[in-house]
Amino acid sequence: MEIYQLSELKGINLYGNNITGVIPESIGNISSLQYIVFAENALEGSIPESIGRLTNLLAVQMVQNQFIGEIPVSFFNLSSIYEIYLGFNHLNGSLPSTLFDTLPLLEHLLLNNNNLHGNIPASASNASYLVEIDLFNSEFSGIIPSRFGNSQYLWWVEIGQNQLEAREASDWVFLNSLTNCSDLATLDLQQNRLGGFLPSSLADLSPGITTLIIAQNQITGNLPSRIGNLVNLTIFRAKDNLLTGGLPDSIGNMRSLNVLSLKGNRFSGQIPDSMGNLYQMSRLDLRNNFFTGRIPSSLGGLANLQELDMSSNRLSGQIPIELLSLQSLSIRLDLSNNTFSQDP
Repeated sequence: MEIYQLSELKGINLYGNNITGVIPESIGNISSLQYIVFAENALEGSIPESIGRLTNLLAVQMVQNQFIGEIPVSFFNLSSIYEIYLGFNHLNGSLPSTLFDTLPLLEHLLLNNNNLHGNIPASASNASYLVEIDLFNSEFSGIIPSRFGNSQYLWWVEIGQNQLEAREASDWVFLNSLTNCSDLATLDLQQNRLGGFLPSSLADLSPGITTLIIAQNQITGNLPSRIGNLVNLTIFRAKDNLLTGGLPDSIGNMRSLNVLSLKGNRFSGQIPDSMGNLYQMSRLDLRNNFFTGRIPSSLGGLANLQELDMSSNRLSGQIPIELLSLQSLSIRLDLSNNTFSQDP
């Protein structure tokens, strides 16, 4: 008897077995099935349309296989499902605009590293229980839905490396909705086509957020003066944008920062003394900007700093002896292409 004839089966877990071949349509005959875990195998072909008959299905994990084709339309009628993990495959096609209406209990949606395209479903505004959404490294385009953060449980948003757009202030309204997500820990918007002025509401995200990545877009404007409100941030990457102005003094309040990457922007003015308060910092990258004045001697107190790059700015004066005495600087120190008056 093959496994797909076990009509009373509640769950199948074949995780990490290097199984090859295709999933037969007969899987749709296991009407009692609640859980399917086929992750990390070498399964290929299309996801069977018959899975849409499994009305008791709660969770599907099929990440890291070799599935091709579109996700079956019937899949999006499984109203009891709360977990869909289909990342790291070769799936294509678009998502129905009503996805979050027809899957009202959905908590985890991981479709990253596929070839999916089209808009993020507008019904994301109705995703009342959504905890985690990962669409990273796909081909999604268009505007991010304005009420994207309507789920009070939202914790993880990873939609970087797509073709998502923002040009007008109205295109950034989604960020306002995310400020209502008190559990938000990760927001990754990197490598999209986001432009226009950076909203000040960035500083109103959950104080508990630990990872914020807006790098490699075309964002203009200044960092919000209240950016220091994000006191638990450990990773902040805003590199390779068109950001201008000085760094706010409040940045020194972000004492959990481990990685700060602001390279390749148009920042100017002096580097704030308050950055000497970032005692957890291990990597600081400010290269390719227009910073002027002296390097603050307070940076010599960053005892965990391993990498420091301030090259290609307009810094001057003497390099602080406190900085040159930092024993933790073990990976990289690059101060080239400035106008210092003293050799190290």
